[in-house]
This record gives sequence, structure tokens and C-alpha cells, in this order.
Amino acid sequence: MSLSKAELQRLIHYDPRTGVFTRLVTTGNASKKGDVLTGPVEIGGKTYQLNRLAFVYMQGEAPPRVKRIDGNTKNNRWSNLTPSK
Repeated sequence: MSLSKAELQRLIHYDPRTGVFTRLVTTGNASKKGDVLTGPVEIGGKTYQLNRLAFVYMQGEAPPRVKRIDGNTKNNRWSNLTPSK
């Protein structure tokens, strides 16, 4: 993943307690500041899954695979995410 933690934190806020991602800047007509992100996100022409972005936001890099402990693909709380093999 080539996205840096600093660049991600400039564009998006992540609340590890709730798992909610919110845009910090407007990047286009369909991507406005304050929008809550609910699915894959395009940044710099690349698409990223939210569970992987949580790792970049919290640790600076993402493992090759991320598992949601409860299996709920919408639950991106930090306590629910773990590296997977």
C-alpha cells in the first residue's frame, strides 16, 4: 500500500472506537468534506478497503490481509480488526 499515514490523516478522519471514517476535505462533486465513508475509497486513483485504511491510520501500514473478528463487513472498529493470514 503506497498511501502514507500522514496523507491519509490529512484526507480522512478515523474514529477507532466507532469505526467510522469521515472525509476531512472535498475531493470532487461526489466526495464532500464531512461525508461518512461506508465502502471502498478512492485516493490518488487507487481504491482502498476501509479495514485496511484503519491499519494505515493507526499503525502507518496495513498487513496483506485484514480480518474482521465478528465477520461483519461494516464493523471497522479497531478492536474488531486483526491481521489475517
